[in-house]
Amino acid sequence: LYSMFFLRLPNRRFILSVIFASVMVAILVVIVIEYIPTAKNYLVYCFQEVISGTDASTSMRKDSIRQAIDLFKLHPILGVGIGSYQFAASQLYGKPADVSIDSGYFLILAELGIIGIIAFIGVIWQSIFPTMRMKYDPKLQEQLMWLIVSHILLFISYNWWYHPLFWFHLTIPIACKHFNLYKG
Repeated sequence: LYSMFFLRLPNRRFILSVIFASVMVAILVVIVIEYIPTAKNYLVYCFQEVISGTDASTSMRKDSIRQAIDLFKLHPILGVGIGSYQFAASQLYGKPADVSIDSGYFLILAELGIIGIIAFIGVIWQSIFPTMRMKYDPKLQEQLMWLIVSHILLFISYNWWYHPLFWFHLTIPIACKHFNLYKG
């Protein structure tokens, strides 16, 4: 009787969609009820560790930033040299240094000093300024701006400095200029 009723309805697809959506919602409700307390407990635990300073990741980041600032204080103009962070930090502290600094800005500051950070800002500006002047493709302009802004923000907590993809992305606006995609 059910199948006869179901087959005679004019909009079977709608009913199947409603049934499917109801089953999916029921499954999601069960998953949420099951895992929300666990996720909440984990997040509370992580935040308590970060606030108290006992989180290993946070303390390692603080240490590497402190090392970078100490190296910058010793060599403020030119820094310790590209790729010399680990050697200089281990010489300064008399023990092996952290593998890397998580913040690209602090790494540039430690390795290249004030001159290096100014040069880096100039390189970023050379990518941002032409991107703002694009005329033929507003979608490409928007995508390039988001790409550059994401790199700028990513540099706060991740060290992209030696990654070739970062440098490749910075050359895209130069290529656009070469292909005459800019105003004026």
